Amino acid sequence: MTFPATRQTTRRSAVFHALAVTEVEPLCADAAAITFLVPDDLAADYAFKPGQSLTLRRLVDGREQRRSYSICAPAGTAPRVGVRIVPDGLFSTWLVRELRAGDAVDVQTPSGSFVLDPSLGGRQVLIAAGSGITPMMSMASSLLTNPDAHVTLLYGNRRTNTVMFAEELADLKDTYGSRFELIHVLSREPREVELFSGRLDAPRIRRILQSLVPVDDIDGFWLCGPFEMIESAREMLTQLGVPPARVHAELFAHALSSEDARTLSDKVRSADLKQKKPTSGRRWPDELLYEVELDDGSAQTRVHFTDQTLPESVRTLIEWIDSRPESSHLPPE
Repeated sequence: MTFPATRQTTRRSAVFHALAVTEVEPLCADAAAITFLVPDDLAADYAFKPGQSLTLRRLVDGREQRRSYSICAPAGTAPRVGVRIVPDGLFSTWLVRELRAGDAVDVQTPSGSFVLDPSLGGRQVLIAAGSGITPMMSMASSLLTNPDAHVTLLYGNRRTNTVMFAEELADLKDTYGSRFELIHVLSREPREVELFSGRLDAPRIRRILQSLVPVDDIDGFWLCGPFEMIESAREMLTQLGVPPARVHAELFAHALSSEDARTLSDKVRSADLKQKKPTSGRRWPDELLYEVELDDGSAQTRVHFTDQTLPESVRTLIEWIDSRPESSHLPPE
């Protein structure tokens, strides 16, 4: 049985509201989880599905900035996002280092179609690297409340002290036992099992799956991480006979190399512009969030373009996508 990603139907136009921060919880040296308080009259607007994200907004020197962060909380709880500081990232640094409980942040209502319905249960494999764990936390914690669900999480990091949500993942393992298989893979810190030491790349994922996971019985594979990992993992899963409709991915593409951008542009067959804020005097908006479909038959890949200093290769890709007829009917924000 295959459980495709649920296409999100927007109840109403996404809007911003000022929400109070209830907690800024350090996760590791460069990351934090931020929880927001939603007033009762906005509860329905901020009800999210596992895998969705929140866009945050602030003014800096009179200039509006926006960034999108995946929700890391179980469905039905207060919205909470995981943030890792990116190099020279003023927005992420502000959130992790300066934001405090009681502060107010402009938060847009949830969006995104990289969504797993917990009620479907089944056997699901989540594969994440670094901060790609954020939407997986929401998926795993929501899905495991269904007694018919079984989750395997492969999570790649450099070292133990860079693992986001380490304690929460351990708590999930303690709570759900054999229904939650947690595999940490570290690239710069040796582990007792050689299989779990090294980069979480396609060859290692293949070895782990063939050794520990009944691939033919898996209802869905969910990928979130660097472009190279996602693309190579897709190809590897195809080689293992996994139907493309069972593979779903989310890609944060603010740092694509020229080669990766060309590879992505070769595969894009349609793109929907979800958010676009015109900037006076500039061709490029402050933030772009595209939903793209790929020619390899995959169910979906969500691509975020959220960096104000996009590399030229990504700007070229955006221009190519933006010129396509599929995008021309989409209105600005």
